[in-house]
Amino acid sequence: MKDNKRTSLLIGSLMVIFIISTPYLLYFYQNIPEDIKNWDTFFGPIKGGYYGTARMFIYSFLSKFVPLLLLFIWFITNRQWWVHSLIIPITVYLFQLISVINDS
Repeated sequence: MKDNKRTSLLIGSLMVIFIISTPYLLYFYQNIPEDIKNWDTFFGPIKGGYYGTARMFIYSFLSKFVPLLLLFIWFITNRQWWVHSLIIPITVYLFQLISVINDS
């Protein structure tokens, strides 16, 4: 019983730290040089495409991804009956995120 409480506390603490740190993802685009059209990263090259520069693409991507991530975490962890109303903003942000990816 004591070990179960300890793991629950550890998982809860990690989730809180992750949720608190997600708004900092919105400012990640400021670390990218302004005039670069193609940015080589560890994951592969990121092309600006429709957005012109890689910095604007990352800004547009993260401005849709972070709220989608937080809404999804809220949807998964909530036990109330009204949690299904969160599906509407989740699908809107998902559609916008797919549009950002397809534009580039």
